[in-house]
Amino acid sequence: MGRIGVIGGCALYTGAPFYAGISTLRAGGDLCSIFTSPEAAIPIKCYSPELMVVPSYDCTEWFNRLHILVIGPGLGRDPSTVSQVAEIISKSPIPMVIDADGIYVLEQNPSILDGKENVILTPNFPEFQRLCALAKLTPESSAQDLAESLSCTILLKGKEDSISNGEISVVCAEEGSPRRCGGQGDVLSGLTGLFLYWAMKQNLKEPTVSAAWAASKTVKEASKIAFSKKSYGMSAQDIIEELSPLISSRS
Repeated sequence: MGRIGVIGGCALYTGAPFYAGISTLRAGGDLCSIFTSPEAAIPIKCYSPELMVVPSYDCTEWFNRLHILVIGPGLGRDPSTVSQVAEIISKSPIPMVIDADGIYVLEQNPSILDGKENVILTPNFPEFQRLCALAKLTPESSAQDLAESLSCTILLKGKEDSISNGEISVVCAEEGSPRRCGGQGDVLSGLTGLFLYWAMKQNLKEPTVSAAWAASKTVKEASKIAFSKKSYGMSAQDIIEELSPLISSRS
């Protein structure tokens, strides 16, 4: 349930948008479209026949076909890409999850979120500190401080994930895996996007906070299960394989 668009990937980083996209399908999403560079499109197509892959970052003609945009996994920082994606964000009429290099796009274009609703940023701690500097906040500021300043929801990743929309703040203290593998953040951003659509469809009072917390808990649980099977050889793909049975067990 849900049609998700992922804007990301470049010649160097093709795995990140794949992980974000395929996670939405394994968790129960209907369709996922990847908008990427021409160089990255064919490799991503080869990873899975289930993903629709468009060899362009420009998804403006798809806005009416998508429920949520996930922006940033594997995007890279090429100046022309940053400029193009900034324009897409500024034009987007649909809810967004912004992660990784999508946060860099925001750092370079701080006004593009003005007037936007239902936006979730998923920074790690270094990204969070840069966003705080952008918002003229101190390094000791909280997720709530930044969320209030930027008028969006913050999912600050860490051992315990801190989530706030500026008014309501929660912490996901679910125990995860002892190993945090590459691509785990991409799985989180994909699930956050899908769960945001679900939360909005169910008319939850605080959809962005609910979605971010549910995604955080799910990824932590899935990574713990995957680690119990694969130990330190666990990969993001192993986490993804645990999503469907985990979510089904909650039904």
